[in-house]
Amino acid sequence: MIDIHKNIYDNKLFEELKIDCKKCFGLCCVALYFSASDGFPIDKESGKPCINLQLDFKCSVHNSLMKRGFKGCTAYDCFGSGQKVAQVTYKGIDWMQSSELTNQMSEVFFNYETIT
Repeated sequence: MIDIHKNIYDNKLFEELKIDCKKCFGLCCVALYFSASDGFPIDKESGKPCINLQLDFKCSVHNSLMKRGFKGCTAYDCFGSGQKVAQVTYKGIDWMQSSELTNQMSEVFFNYETIT
């Protein structure tokens, strides 16, 4: 029997859309807004870093997101947009190195995420 849900393109597509946060600059933690009513304990403006984002682009509360009320973070998936914007579009130059890029990178992230 042929598995109609599995073909040679599935693995390539899966790899293309797989998140790799280590290659990103925490773009979801900067570009996206969230509000206390959307599965988050606080409000955050778009373009402003989350209070939990560290200088190495890691989340300081990643191991306790649910416990701290950041349910939205656990459900979010950029489908690889973050690392593609960070590594392909901006060639490893992050928004902390060039603060004027923050809004531009956020906009590119939104656009890329929309088409992904």
